[in-house]
Amino acid sequence: MATVNDLYALFEAMLGQNSEAVNEGRVIRLLAQAGKEAWKCLVTMQSDDNWFVAESQSATPANPDYFANFVANTRDYVLPPDFHGLRMIEVVSPTDQRFTFKKRKIDDQEFEERRNRNDVYNESTFLFAIVGPAPGRMLLDAPPVVTIDAKLWYVKNFTLWTALTDSTAEIPDTLDTLMVEWALKRYTLGIGDQRWTAFQKYWEQAVYRSIQGHHRDVRGPEITDGVFEE
Repeated sequence: MATVNDLYALFEAMLGQNSEAVNEGRVIRLLAQAGKEAWKCLVTMQSDDNWFVAESQSATPANPDYFANFVANTRDYVLPPDFHGLRMIEVVSPTDQRFTFKKRKIDDQEFEERRNRNDVYNESTFLFAIVGPAPGRMLLDAPPVVTIDAKLWYVKNFTLWTALTDSTAEIPDTLDTLMVEWALKRYTLGIGDQRWTAFQKYWEQAVYRSIQGHHRDVRGPEITDGVFEE
């Protein structure tokens, strides 16, 4: 399993004769930022490939993927601590399959009208909006009348590396060299150098080309009429 130490060793090798003067803590922080830049590219350039998608759980509140079940008389819920963006809400309990959830903007007229209703009503379709700074909150238009066992499928935030022993496995290893290049360029150029803008543009294009080899085919099967007919 690759670790930050592997990236650090490559950083020293690419830096060359000046590697003896490297500040370890500074390099780790730069490599972590390079990992975050790679994460940004993966979740924006190829969002349909579902990089960094995780599923929530409701059993262990201390974990970063915790999301409580929907419960009666409650319509505001805190999202998982590592939440970045929602992909799907899955109702888990077979007895609760009648419930569905549809996303709305907070100023959507229907959402606002349903949110402002004071009477209790038994809905099978819930409208919801996501608000607030990370991780944010999920607001339902109406409180459920029963507990609904559900989980979120969501894009999780990148966890910054802080030690040489931290795993880098969640980033495709084809990006290792590019992440080291990013950290090395920031290390040597510093802040405010006009060459940085051009490098960043080149780097993002290089990341995009590199991850094409990890492209996940999310299309449906291609079927030719008549091939499987008897």
